[in-house]
Amino acid sequence: MTRDQETSELSNTIATGHTYFANGRLATDLLGFTAVDITDNPDLVARRLDELFGGIKAFVTAVTGDDEPALEAARQQMSHLQAVLRQHGLTTNEQMTALPDKIHTAYHQDQAKRRQEMAAGFEMLAQEMMGMATAVSQHLHNEAEISRQE
Repeated sequence: MTRDQETSELSNTIATGHTYFANGRLATDLLGFTAVDITDNPDLVARRLDELFGGIKAFVTAVTGDDEPALEAARQQMSHLQAVLRQHGLTTNEQMTALPDKIHTAYHQDQAKRRQEMAAGFEMLAQEMMGMATAVSQHLHNEAEISRQE
């Protein structure tokens, strides 16, 4: 199937409400419900969508956290998603496979950078406060000296 045919089939799928894509049932396999379920069992659809969003949240938590078993679970989630996509004739690449680790690395590099920036900010604040404390102390000594001379 050419890219134009896939695009046309996707347009037809959207227009007609069918859940078929690339000669398969991609939406059903990914989301866990069919177009019929939407009308026959709206509670099932709501639960499946809650599960989907919960899975996305767990994925984001895993790739941004420090828990290696959770990161491995995110890798497995991505692997499963790729398998489902391949079952339906869609190609995936190594970039998709590496995505959990790329997000993890980028997030933690940003965290380290933010911690360094915060540390530098605290140092500047400490220096400023020391300068103000010195100025207040000097002012108080001056006032004390003036009071002694009176």
